[in-house]
Amino acid sequence: HKPFLVIADYLARHGIASLRCDDRGIAKSTGSFIGSTSADFANDAQAAVEFLRGRPGIASNSVGIIGHSEGGMIAPMVAARSKDVAFIVLLAGPGLPGDSILLLQGALIAKAGGAPQAAIDQSMYVNRRMFDVIKTVHDSAAAADSLRALSARMVETVPPAQQKQAAGSLAGAEKQLLDPWMRYFVTYDPRPALRNVHVPVLALDGSLDLQVPPEADLASIDAALKRAGNKDYKIVELPKLNHLFQTATTGAPAEYAAISETFSPVALDIIATWITQHTTGKR
Repeated sequence: HKPFLVIADYLARHGIASLRCDDRGIAKSTGSFIGSTSADFANDAQAAVEFLRGRPGIASNSVGIIGHSEGGMIAPMVAARSKDVAFIVLLAGPGLPGDSILLLQGALIAKAGGAPQAAIDQSMYVNRRMFDVIKTVHDSAAAADSLRALSARMVETVPPAQQKQAAGSLAGAEKQLLDPWMRYFVTYDPRPALRNVHVPVLALDGSLDLQVPPEADLASIDAALKRAGNKDYKIVELPKLNHLFQTATTGAPAEYAAISETFSPVALDIIATWITQHTTGKR
């Protein structure tokens, strides 16, 4: 599936230009993807906006950002600080702190996969403890030591026959949590940026999204934009769509590749119609 290709093609057919580019460090893009965080990607997105504003044939005061998932967290970061962003479209964009999103998605995906509730509860407990370390211990070396000590204590609580497997799983989790991108995501709260977004906002979530659960997510985005005093925003929960905005049955990630639809036509129409309404007559 190439959802961004599908979105760009649909927008082009409705008179809306878009810029798609490789991530930093990929193909001919400079910089390094490894070691970068969402803050770095926000700088890249802002540079893309500035690039588009200088291109011939582009309405320079009508350049916005469409962000999916992490991109839906980055778009408000840029819009809150740059007057060059005319609007933002959030596709399954997080409205809750990173640790909250990860805990919610972990429980929902495990449940969809048939995991027993006791195992889900145990996993939630372990993840919450590990996230607390990342949020409170800012020095990388000290965080690594704290996570190792926590893992050792956790291993001692499981039966001896399961300790080797538990130790391996926890070691993998430690490595992942110490990655700069993950550390940033776990500790980042998108609500302050959303409270400073004063341009038009379209926020879409699928009702079957297990990675960014729509009920809590959209309620948080709504509350933040209200607090910002933003008078021009639209929030829509689209039925039967998953995290990738495919028409789905359960929303589980295991379905993604098996679904023939790349991106819901209903979602495409909402995006294009909304952008047209908010840019018509601007230059």
